[in-house]
Amino acid sequence: SWNRVPTRTADFHAAAVAAGGLLLAGENGFEFVSTGGLARDISRLPATQILGLAIDPASRVWAGGPTGLYTLLALPESRVPGIGSVGRVAAGAGGSQSTTILTAGTTQVYESDDTGAQFSSRTVIPADELRAPYPPVIIDPVVPSSAYVAGRKVYHTSNSGAAWTALGTVDPDPTRVVIALAMAPAARTVLFAATACLPEVVLTSCPLTSVVWRSTNAGQTWVQMSVVDGFVNQFAIDPRQSTRVYAAIGAFPAGPSIPAGLSPGDLLLSTNAGAAWTSLLGNLPRISINTVVIDPASLPMQFTQPAQTLYAGTNSGVFVSFDAGTRWMDISAGLPASPVTNLAILQPDGILVAGTFGRGVYRTSITGLAPGLIVFPLSQDLTLMQGTTTNIGVGLNSLSMSTTIAWQLNSLDAWLSISQPNGNVRPLASSQVPVSVSARDLRPGTYTGRLQLTSAFGVQNVIVEAQVTPAAARMTITGGNNSSGLPGAALPPFQVLVVDENQPPLPAVPVTFTITAGGGSLSARTVLTGTSGTASAILTLPSNASDVQVIAATGTLGVTFTATVIVAPALLTDSIIDAVTFNANTSLGPGSILAISGQNLASTNAVASGSLPASLATTRVLLSTETGDVPLPLFAVSPAQIVALMPFNVSAGRYMLHCEVDSVRSNDVEISVAAFAPGIFTMSGVGHGPGLFIKDDGSIVTASNPAERGSSVNFYAAGLGAVDPPVDAGEPGASTEPLNRTMQAPRVFFDRYSASVVYSGLALGIAGRYQVTVQVPPFVSSSTNVSVSLTIGGFTSNRVT
Repeated sequence: SWNRVPTRTADFHAAAVAAGGLLLAGENGFEFVSTGGLARDISRLPATQILGLAIDPASRVWAGGPTGLYTLLALPESRVPGIGSVGRVAAGAGGSQSTTILTAGTTQVYESDDTGAQFSSRTVIPADELRAPYPPVIIDPVVPSSAYVAGRKVYHTSNSGAAWTALGTVDPDPTRVVIALAMAPAARTVLFAATACLPEVVLTSCPLTSVVWRSTNAGQTWVQMSVVDGFVNQFAIDPRQSTRVYAAIGAFPAGPSIPAGLSPGDLLLSTNAGAAWTSLLGNLPRISINTVVIDPASLPMQFTQPAQTLYAGTNSGVFVSFDAGTRWMDISAGLPASPVTNLAILQPDGILVAGTFGRGVYRTSITGLAPGLIVFPLSQDLTLMQGTTTNIGVGLNSLSMSTTIAWQLNSLDAWLSISQPNGNVRPLASSQVPVSVSARDLRPGTYTGRLQLTSAFGVQNVIVEAQVTPAAARMTITGGNNSSGLPGAALPPFQVLVVDENQPPLPAVPVTFTITAGGGSLSARTVLTGTSGTASAILTLPSNASDVQVIAATGTLGVTFTATVIVAPALLTDSIIDAVTFNANTSLGPGSILAISGQNLASTNAVASGSLPASLATTRVLLSTETGDVPLPLFAVSPAQIVALMPFNVSAGRYMLHCEVDSVRSNDVEISVAAFAPGIFTMSGVGHGPGLFIKDDGSIVTASNPAERGSSVNFYAAGLGAVDPPVDAGEPGASTEPLNRTMQAPRVFFDRYSASVVYSGLALGIAGRYQVTVQVPPFVSSSTNVSVSLTIGGFTSNRVT
């Protein structure tokens, strides 16, 4: 059973047993409850969770939060009576040395026009209108009696809150409310607003995006400018350039928000009135950026230049930039480890005030603050495997024009070590400090460590967040190995699987991919395994032909990928000739043998045997016809030449021809095909000289073995056209009847004497050539150099002897 402990206040966050009693801490301070049940206050901390800040001309700090509104001129803080939970605060100097103070809670708007002596409250936003938990408020810096507050609509007062007028609805989407509102100092009719769907308001899930709006008529109408990731906490507009807008993306969009706090922070800059944005994170920690203010005293003499000094409040402190957001310096020394929710600046007094969420309000002098030592980056995230050690670098960049800066870097955590803990940076120079990160004594999990840099410009903290993964037991290749492609091509991903000793996949394990041979580039060097335990990188091949090796490694484990650069085949101009006659000035014909010259035509040398294949050693030759690409049967392939057969059924005409190697296509070359292109094989294989004649006994005709007049001789030919019965391209001729005879009978001449043709058709049992059998004319000369030629369809062959 449970008994209630009597206390004086409520809303406690923590409890501890101490001195025989119970120590309680909460929204309203500390209480101690003795064992006898009596409660007493120890201390009260009224100004703890701060959401809004403003500084009036008298240097009073006005701070708003869930516990009310406070004025802080000197300690102790003074709570303004009668004001409940509020958020943003605005202050504007009025006449007669009075100041207008404006703040808003969930239901009420509070306004004072007498420097806070008295506050009036009004219900400005109707009860049935959605609004942010703490609606944003702004005051006209020139006419402080003019002010604005926003729910879904913008409401305006021109008489210090005595009456309010509803202006236009900012966002037509009924789920989105205004979370940030700002006025351009140089053009006060220009307002900027950000709207978002907040889960705390609509009680459902919402996209983590903000819509940016702009009004050029003091809030009467609004134009959508852009959509940005994350929730906009605050705008800051340059004092001179009304189109130069900064947007802080953080965890407090018009109040604390859990989804906003879990989303990545950012600091955005638009130079075109919010139409497009660029990130100014630079070396800032990758955390929520809750507030940004511009120092109006940093305007350059050149009127076209924006203010140069910015202050950003984040979940890990306050940072300053002296070059309009390019580089940042940590000035958080003295601040507690609590999110900074709001900043306010008073010039020319040089006062910067920071409100924190849970630790009250802090102020510092910024008089004399100058560019010093830049740490790049101020936060680093890494993943390493249990039992391993890796190195990171902390960059130091001096902005001093004349002074050498001495520095010291200390580690506040044992798993971070520094081999060079101190040194000097010369004016405008840079250096890199190596830091060792060891997971030898760490269990799997997430660790946040700090490095502390001390110099004449103060103390800066560097956050190191390490994700330690379990040790891997095995890594295997699951994809992408032995790939090939053209020079410069991106290959399918090289993928590995990492598992532990029990075989379950390991997520978040860093895998390093390294090119060890052949060149090229990788899409990433270090990749974390996903939930499936896989990691991958894409290799872009080098421009030269080579074999590439890539090693993937994690810890002591490694595997090797190989890839091949395939150079595209290239056909040379006029590179296709008749491989029997070697006459480059005549057309080819059906049944011709082609010699195709070029570069990279095959990956190796290969010769067909038996039937002629359409693909040989991954090389193909294709003829483009009206019905599609027709493959040519292949005799032989090599990197420099292909020997192919023109199919017997190709019609006369002009065609485009190309080759493919490993499915990589060459350029096209045009060829001419005639009805016939007869050619007689020669002994030398160069198209002229002694022909290849064979007697009936199988012996070759030579000067010492002449053919007798009237005897039968056989010779081989090409380009004699179609045969009957037809045969598939590349198949050998029949060895028995019916033989594959030419559709037209050729005429054969020995000098001027016509020979009797006994047979003209495909060579018996041989693929890709014709055989012609004739009787030697009886009146032919007995000379050993008798000229022999063949004519078919009006086309004459080469002359042989």
